[in-house]
Amino acid sequence: MWFFIGIIIGALVLGFIWWLRRKNLNLT
Repeated sequence: MWFFIGIIIGALVLGFIWWLRRKNLNLT
């Protein structure tokens, strides 16, 4: 259960970081 939740949280964090990097690249 915790392992499954950890995977979901990890995926959301990685996706959020990727989105921020892409947004920063577009702004610059």
